[in-house]
Amino acid sequence: MKSRPGLAILIASIFALSGCGSDNREVGDGGTASFQASAACIGCHGNNKISPVTGVQIADEWRASAHNTGNGASCADCHKPQGHPNGGTIISNPNDTVCAECHTTASLGSPHFSTFTSANQPQFVSTQDTQQCRVCHNPHDVSSVIQVNRDFAESGHGDITSPAFTGRNWPASNPCVRCHTSTGYVSYVNSGGTTISTFTGRNEVVACKTCHTDYSWQRRQVGAVTNPRYTNVTSIHYPDAGESNICLTCHVGREAGASIRQSAGFLNFTGSTNFINSHYLTAGGVIYSASGYEYAGRDYSGPSFYQHDDVGAASGDGPCVGCHMKTTKNHEFLPVEKDANGVVTAVIAISCADCHGSGSPTAAELEQEKAGLAAATDALEATLAALNIFFGPNHPYFFTSATTQTSATQVRKWSKFSPATFDTGRNTMGAAFNLNMVLHDPGAYAHNRFYVKRLVYDSIDWANNGILDNDVEAAINASSLTATQKTDAINYLIGGAGGTRP
Repeated sequence: MKSRPGLAILIASIFALSGCGSDNREVGDGGTASFQASAACIGCHGNNKISPVTGVQIADEWRASAHNTGNGASCADCHKPQGHPNGGTIISNPNDTVCAECHTTASLGSPHFSTFTSANQPQFVSTQDTQQCRVCHNPHDVSSVIQVNRDFAESGHGDITSPAFTGRNWPASNPCVRCHTSTGYVSYVNSGGTTISTFTGRNEVVACKTCHTDYSWQRRQVGAVTNPRYTNVTSIHYPDAGESNICLTCHVGREAGASIRQSAGFLNFTGSTNFINSHYLTAGGVIYSASGYEYAGRDYSGPSFYQHDDVGAASGDGPCVGCHMKTTKNHEFLPVEKDANGVVTAVIAISCADCHGSGSPTAAELEQEKAGLAAATDALEATLAALNIFFGPNHPYFFTSATTQTSATQVRKWSKFSPATFDTGRNTMGAAFNLNMVLHDPGAYAHNRFYVKRLVYDSIDWANNGILDNDVEAAINASSLTATQKTDAINYLIGGAGGTRP
């Protein structure tokens, strides 16, 4: 290696620079000025540094980047050589403060740093993200992951208008930050589930650093999820789902049916107990048949051929990653495509075909399942309404009036059958819990249709007359549903007239 000439070229190039991104650089025969300034570095390091993102040589990444093609930054601009290569120093893994020399809050603007004035309005990059550019961006060629960044911005995790991120000022010492902000999540899992970070600043979306430690896309190591702060519950242990443990940490609900079923006798279901809320997007608990209110004496185990909980087990991905991230746009986290009306138009998760065969399930089959579950939950909602328990779209969700739904009209008396006891009240709240949980898991019809059918069936069975006597078909036919809804609900739950519990 001819170090002396290389050093001379490098030092000369450093003095020639008039600043990162300067417009007065001249392009010579060797390409951009940035390239000329990097030539000596590439001469020595062009064949021995491999990108952890793309697996290609870092020098080739940089050649393709705007840092080179747009005269943005040479190797020396970021790595700051001092007396290199004959001794001296070089920043081989620079702090992201180097990025901030050019990429300022003002130059990046929205959506990195929004101009919203409300503290509840989230940003992609918050005050908690200082010097963390490389959590989301490959510094040698940002374009190599730009589509991933864009897909994420289109996802529910990156939706800066979502109530999940705008509903409250989450950073204000609120335990919800463990799932509603990136910083809170990282603090929670890094502490083994014992610490919830409280911090000040703008709300955050659930961004790259939630699941990844840096731009190499190595996923954060999260252990098997156990009892994520449910109340009244001795313990719920979820299987080690590999990479999907990241998802299960939040997507198993804030409460489970066991929060009601295992509740102590001091909860007065006969007249003074608020609804125990499952919360939203409980897909993980549904997949593992763990989150619903299960009635004593009824079987809720999946049939022998049910395998959604085994998806991704062999690869270590687990079912969440194995389904939602095995697509061409894996950071949109959607295994299907939908039209503007929410109708499934295509199945894009490649894992479906692994078990169901090529071309199966079809979009039409999924829509049929979704419609069937919608009719079944309509039947459960109507059965509860006959008990003067009316479901509403806002917390606390169940009210004594169909029209006046306020905190003053929330249901607190759950014992609707004689005798009005702890057990009968608990079972009635369980029916409401199952309705709320299923309605707030938009993919429940696909996540675990056997479990969901049994929960809804038993909830209707109980709410009809306070007895588990398998009179669901009669209950549906006696409800206020339309004839079509009744037929769809019966077909979905018991396979048609005269059918039995799923």
